[in-house]
Amino acid sequence: MATNDPDTPASRWRSIASAVAGALIVLGLVGAAWTILSDTGSRNAASSRIGGPFRLQSSAGGILDSDILLGKPFLVTFGFTRCPSTCPTTLAELTSLIDTLKAEGKSIDAFFVTVDPERDTAATMREYLTSFSDRITGLTGTVDEIAQVGRLYRAFVQKVPTGPGDYTFEHTTSVYLMDADGRLVVPLDLDNAYERGVAEVRRVLNQRSPTSSTDAR
Repeated sequence: MATNDPDTPASRWRSIASAVAGALIVLGLVGAAWTILSDTGSRNAASSRIGGPFRLQSSAGGILDSDILLGKPFLVTFGFTRCPSTCPTTLAELTSLIDTLKAEGKSIDAFFVTVDPERDTAATMREYLTSFSDRITGLTGTVDEIAQVGRLYRAFVQKVPTGPGDYTFEHTTSVYLMDADGRLVVPLDLDNAYERGVAEVRRVLNQRSPTSSTDAR
């Protein structure tokens, strides 16, 4: 008579076989992913699909058209002014990165795109960003405009109710390093790999033409 006793030799061999098969599947997926990530052409193709043109209200005043950013690298990150900890940490790290590069005679602008346009006006963002580098500009707009920018950057944004009439957001926390053509170079994780992030930005800035101005300020 068949038995379901997990301690029988047959059951043990079935468990081992299942574990081995599962491991091979995982290794196959990892190998495939590594192949894709290791292929420069694939990386460049993926990067070219992230980013794009936008026109948003600027915390510095007026409308910022992304066309004026072409010709020099820049940084983009998403967040909101009522973010309890993640956004202030990211902005502090961005400020540190900008200051480090400034000491080397280099400069780069960063843009903080709100995911909460209903509450984050240009004035609200201007006041909020006074605690950080003056090279970080806040960007806001209509709900549809912000949603479109989120799609362009493949950013994850999810509104989460927290109580009657209140809410917070879960969102992408990476910093997008964009090249002079407005294409993604690499997403930076400044929280866990700050020095690597600084090195990536430095490398991209060093690739610029020697005749291009760093606009250090």
